[in-house]
Amino acid sequence: MSDNTTGATPEEIAAEIHGAPSGEHHEAAGEGAASAAAGAGSLGKDIFSRLADAGEEVMAKVAGLPGTGRALEQAQTALARLDELQKRLLGVEALEKRIAELEMRVAELESRVG
Repeated sequence: MSDNTTGATPEEIAAEIHGAPSGEHHEAAGEGAASAAAGAGSLGKDIFSRLADAGEEVMAKVAGLPGTGRALEQAQTALARLDELQKRLLGVEALEKRIAELEMRVAELESRVG
């Protein structure tokens, strides 16, 4: 896409945005909504494929940055620690449940004795 779009027609600008070289975009003036609707589907696919390509390019650049490996390693370590913490919390919940049951049994036994 060129930086200088002054003096360009809307059709030339649209052609440049959508990847067609200027001058190759031909649209009849009286085509109406049917052609616009047909073009919208391909336009959406084109935009999404361009976004996907740009995202892949960014990911490749980020992966090549210095320190990325260390950051990913730290993220993996944090994930492992979080998983371990979650397992421990589940164990604590089970213990709390057992303690509550035992407290109820003790209270029941005390009421029988007292």
